[in-house]
Amino acid sequence: MIFGDKLSEMAKKRKGRYLLVNIIMRRSRALYQGSKPLVKTNNPSDAGVVAHEEILGDRLKVTPRKTPPKLIDLAKQNV
Repeated sequence: MIFGDKLSEMAKKRKGRYLLVNIIMRRSRALYQGSKPLVKTNNPSDAGVVAHEEILGDRLKVTPRKTPPKLIDLAKQNV
């Protein structure tokens, strides 16, 4: 990966690599849907690279949810 060591450090700070991947994917989708990049980059057409650079530049703030998502028992709903 392009940013290997710094992303490993960030995964530790942000409580896990899965959360970091989730953040990158959500931001990539937002960029793909038309959000403006928060950093200047050499590759503005690649949303994943832009999302990585925004995270490395501390341009994104992640706020935890106040309540965990609710689990739905699909068996009870006859789906």
